[in-house]
Amino acid sequence: MKAYPLQYCEGKVTLYGSILEQGVTLDEGTISWGGGGAKKRRLSDLRQVRLAVSYASRFRLVGLCELTFRDGSILSVSGATAFGHHDAIRAGIYRDFVRDLHAQIAPSDRPGIIFFAGRSRDGPTLAPWATWTIIALLGFAVWYSLAGMGSKGLWLVAIAVAVTGVIVAPILLANKSAEYDPRTVPDRLLP
Repeated sequence: MKAYPLQYCEGKVTLYGSILEQGVTLDEGTISWGGGGAKKRRLSDLRQVRLAVSYASRFRLVGLCELTFRDGSILSVSGATAFGHHDAIRAGIYRDFVRDLHAQIAPSDRPGIIFFAGRSRDGPTLAPWATWTIIALLGFAVWYSLAGMGSKGLWLVAIAVAVTGVIVAPILLANKSAEYDPRTVPDRLLP
């Protein structure tokens, strides 16, 4: 049995501030959470394991592991603090948790589980707020350039595109939607 002092919530994570519970345990093919392991599920009941990363404070990555069980219930485990901040110690604990989780899923159960990387199997790889932020920044830069700045405005557009690419590219690459082999968890998904 191994306990991990990581933040979790039942259901999908919408905001990191909503992940206020702490404490997940893996033990011989089961996962438990809640006060004293009040809730417990068999890893053989998993339907999907989804791994993703997101930016936290100062553009540091934090991980999210979303476990979907056959009955449709979801347990989300995060490598961030309760307020969504990056923490180097938690990041190491999260990496251990994800690797140990995959190691404890029996090889005979793996074919029935979808191991998925990214934000969505069918949708965009960026969170909606990030998409709208990019659109707003680029729209402002284009508007500014058309408002009489001429070539200076074009430089502004180029800088906005470059900065957006530098900020967003790591998240896009890490959250590239794809299934993965559970025997080797992709490093890009482990902050």
